[in-house]
Amino acid sequence: MRKFTPKLAALLTLRISVLILTVAATVLIYVYLSPFKTVMYILIALFWAVALAFVLILLPAYFRRTVMYLSPTELSLHTGMIFLTREHMRVSAVQYISMITLPFSSITGFNFLAVHGLGGTMILPFLSSEDALTLADSLQLEIQKR
Repeated sequence: MRKFTPKLAALLTLRISVLILTVAATVLIYVYLSPFKTVMYILIALFWAVALAFVLILLPAYFRRTVMYLSPTELSLHTGMIFLTREHMRVSAVQYISMITLPFSSITGFNFLAVHGLGGTMILPFLSSEDALTLADSLQLEIQKR
């Protein structure tokens, strides 16, 4: 049984993106709501509180809990932020695989593997380039054996 975890560069990329969006929202709120000081300060504080909770608590919890297992008979995904969910798919049920990569995915870790099987699809998130290729090759080899 092989164990795969998300690439931590994806966590860093998401954290930076959330902070950039929060700064942009702060600027927009300041520009458009400056006559309404109380509402402006409340909205800015609310945006920053949500962003910090997301960046410091929820995203790290998601990345810490996300684990993918590949055995000769089964593919499993254990993930979740607040509630832990588990998805299982038999390797014999896999019909085809789609690999989704974004620009600079070897640096950012934004590689996703969509495993399509009988009755559903399992998305394996934030894989490193090597892990995504290893998983895709292993599953493709099992498909070709049939």
